[in-house]
Amino acid sequence: MFFFPFTKKIFNKFSFDFGYSFSKTLAIIFLSYASYVLSTLKITPFKREFLFLIIGVFGLLNFFIFIKKNQKNKKSINPYAFYIIIVEEILFFVSFLFWSFIRSQEPSIRSLEKFMDFGFINSILRSSYFPPKDMWYTPLSINYYYFGHLTGAFLIKLTNILPSIGYNLILATIFAQGVTLTFSLVGNILKLISSKLKTFTLVIYGLIGAFLVNLAGNLHTIYLFTTGYPTNDNVAPNSFLENIVKI
Repeated sequence: MFFFPFTKKIFNKFSFDFGYSFSKTLAIIFLSYASYVLSTLKITPFKREFLFLIIGVFGLLNFFIFIKKNQKNKKSINPYAFYIIIVEEILFFVSFLFWSFIRSQEPSIRSLEKFMDFGFINSILRSSYFPPKDMWYTPLSINYYYFGHLTGAFLIKLTNILPSIGYNLILATIFAQGVTLTFSLVGNILKLISSKLKTFTLVIYGLIGAFLVNLAGNLHTIYLFTTGYPTNDNVAPNSFLENIVKI
């Protein structure tokens, strides 16, 4: 939430929610990138106390933006924007709990590229400076793009939880962000196209868009409900949840 002043400044045309949902994503991107640059230049190590320092610096910058913004002439705003922000927080929390529950049914980190992703995250967590070591050929550094993994490692390092638990929570976070970001984007675009649409209508369209983008994007789920990937699993799936957790 402390990134909201900066987010509002960027998305100044988004009157539906002022781009609030994007504040979480922008915070993770900017904070992770700052730690990446500082650790790559060997200025500060990738350690928890320095991550809090980076957060403090960006917190001050957002505070100054907030103060400066309030000193200017106030424009008319959407009176329902505050309630939309509350809806987005609830939507994020519910989505996060939902996918955490899904992952809890089969939390092992296997299938697809999960093993490689987890290896990259662990290599980053073990590094004080970047680039991190290649987990398959440790004398050399990772020669593959890893910033996405670094954003996950940033959250794990910041919360100081076990990487195995953090990895699954990151998957839940990605899902929750996908839901809320789509909800916000749909609502704001429709608001820009037609200012006559009621807030309730925008919320309904936003929820439909969030569902279609995050849960109905392709037929992958239907395929898993039928044949699955028998060569990629130790045990054949026997239930609905065992099928869906592979996604």
